[in-house]
Amino acid sequence: MKRILTMTAIVFLLVSVSVYAGTGLGTNSIGVNNADNAFNSEAVAANADGSVLERQEFVQDAVAAVATIVGSEERSVSKTISTITNGTHGLFTIAGGPIKILEISSYVATEIGAESNLVNYNINPTAPASDTVFGTDGTALETNADAVGTLYTWDGVVAADLTATTNGVALGVAVVSGLVAPAGAVELACANDNAVAGAITVYMRYAPLASGVTVVAQ
Repeated sequence: MKRILTMTAIVFLLVSVSVYAGTGLGTNSIGVNNADNAFNSEAVAANADGSVLERQEFVQDAVAAVATIVGSEERSVSKTISTITNGTHGLFTIAGGPIKILEISSYVATEIGAESNLVNYNINPTAPASDTVFGTDGTALETNADAVGTLYTWDGVVAADLTATTNGVALGVAVVSGLVAPAGAVELACANDNAVAGAITVYMRYAPLASGVTVVAQ
């Protein structure tokens, strides 16, 4: 009798496995037996000590929180323009989303030639395809014959021109609320009649507004 019961149990188990392998579990708390494995978990709360689904929601929320923190941390990048020709010079490429510009400072790395040269910054977004000029072309900062170490700062107002500090020592001018710049490029705009000798190094502090955003020197 005992052997018959054992054989019956084995047969039942084999049939169950066969049904599971052939048809799956259908709709259940783990998911739905289809390619999307969709399951409505809107009512499941994040709970580290709860059910499997609640713990999964807790982990998902924690990962999202970490991504937000990582995405918003302050970073910096720099680029040196060593050939100061008339027009715009690419500084930084923004990709993957917008950033918040916290500060832009520039130093004269090689003495600027004794010739008129107006300098300001420019943001050239991928979309919409229209430039935003920092300051105005007609009244941009004059860099004629600026010595090595001269500091150029910007006060965070888009319409304001850069300010030069000849001894190279000044308080950093942080953009209080940050200037949001979309994916695209940050450029140095120069206005001169001929190429001017010298080199300018531009430093930018920024915070990405989403994870995956990158800013690289061109």
